Amino acid sequence: MKRFIYERLKELGVHVTIMDGPTSYARAMAEEGVIEEFIEIDFTEWETIVQRALNLIVSLDTKFDGVMTFYEDGVSVAARIAYGLGLPTNHPDVCDRARNKSVTRKFMSNLDLPVPKFRIITKGTDMKEAGGHVGFPAILKPTFGAASLGVHRVETQEEFESIYKSIIAGITMDNNLIWLQGNDMILEEFYDGPEFDIDILLSDKEVVYAKISDNWEVWEPWYQETGMNCPSLYPEERQKELIDFGVRSALALGFEMGAFHVEVKYTSRGPRLIEVNARMGGMSVRDANLEVWGVDIVEEAALCALGIPIRPAINPSPACFFSQTAVNAPYSGTMKNVDWLAPARANPLVIKAKPLKMAGDKVKGPEDDCPHWIAEIVVKSQKSVEETLEAVRDIIKEELEVPIDAAVPGTERAFFFPDQYYPFLRD
Repeated sequence: MKRFIYERLKELGVHVTIMDGPTSYARAMAEEGVIEEFIEIDFTEWETIVQRALNLIVSLDTKFDGVMTFYEDGVSVAARIAYGLGLPTNHPDVCDRARNKSVTRKFMSNLDLPVPKFRIITKGTDMKEAGGHVGFPAILKPTFGAASLGVHRVETQEEFESIYKSIIAGITMDNNLIWLQGNDMILEEFYDGPEFDIDILLSDKEVVYAKISDNWEVWEPWYQETGMNCPSLYPEERQKELIDFGVRSALALGFEMGAFHVEVKYTSRGPRLIEVNARMGGMSVRDANLEVWGVDIVEEAALCALGIPIRPAINPSPACFFSQTAVNAPYSGTMKNVDWLAPARANPLVIKAKPLKMAGDKVKGPEDDCPHWIAEIVVKSQKSVEETLEAVRDIIKEELEVPIDAAVPGTERAFFFPDQYYPFLRD
């Protein structure tokens, strides 16, 4: 839930109207006065969504000054709405290039920028040829994706074909609306090395902000995120390489304005792109950049959407040290009615310990595909990143008890925590 965004925009005096589906939490925010108005629209008719949205907007008495989104699914739609209204935006074609991973790969390849070996996977694809071209291990993921949905690491040809069939068989609009944009997938070369996020702000084609954070090792084979820290602990020279590569990737795709969350790896062959997200990153990305570097990406993105040039004041050195972890369910079952995060809240370095699942909720663990996140914990230190890493590790591995009644007795296990990888272990 992104309520904090709209609370901040209200503080800034921005009058926000949200257009979303019938079950959106924005309806309650309108009733509470957090936003100005909620307009219901059916997103399941994807081919007509832009025209229907424009028809609704022009029928209103309100005159809008900008259009923006903080959701990956909405990037291309928001750009088309802004374009149709003559408001500031990146060109819709540019947003499409980044939104569709296969188009991103082809476009960057044509510019002689490094891309992984890949094949587009559809129902008519020669699977043996695709696997032979890409090789194994490989990453299978939707061409339109978000939050690691449908992402799998596959080790063999047999596993690739089996996982693909399983994903396609399970696709429904109830799973996630990303499938409305297409169910093609992409099989691409596995990249070794640690992963990083680069948060970028562009104003009139100029880079006015670019900072890097460490991404912790994901929980494979689903590539489920586990946490991050800011600032990065990677060697400074390599940080500069990664930032330069992330910025070049965003500009090469044709972006000119706004906030970007660029995911990259530093491989044995140097920096490589995972994807360019043409919106602010999720979870605690806003908090990390604000706490450490003094830059509020929500505020800066809103100014861009209004066509106002931005020049954020950036702290010359980190104001603090920040780590965040997304706690994954270690097994499937039902959340217990206990205050299981109390030990985390008792730690003086913890500034957030927020449950994402409540008592009675059914949660999915690794035995039933991609695990659910059940909590988010954020730690801040005035001393060092290392102190935050140690605090998070102790909380997860030593202090918290798993608050789940197992669906299948005997499947109980401890929380997954990636402390055997970078940045917990460094050369």
